[in-house]
Amino acid sequence: MFSTGSYEWLTDFFEGLQQEEKPWDGIKDWESWEKDFKISATCTSLGQVYFDIQLSSNADEDEAWIVQLKIRHDFGALPKLAKAAKAIFGPGPNDPML
Repeated sequence: MFSTGSYEWLTDFFEGLQQEEKPWDGIKDWESWEKDFKISATCTSLGQVYFDIQLSSNADEDEAWIVQLKIRHDFGALPKLAKAAKAIFGPGPNDPML
């Protein structure tokens, strides 16, 4: 599990996925320090990438809430998704241009 409070690290998460040369085994995931946003990615041998996303409030609150959703994406479109993440969150801390 990769965790950081800075959302720029999401760019690195998506760029790491797009660097995979073939469908992978296991789970790749990221979460914020506050644990209010979590995302994990799995990939089938046929190249279907599933993102499990969870948004939540502080569990100690009286009216705590959790939203979970699953999104399917195609393996071949991961570079486009990484480019979109970079446009939204900016370059990640591991960007070679920094």
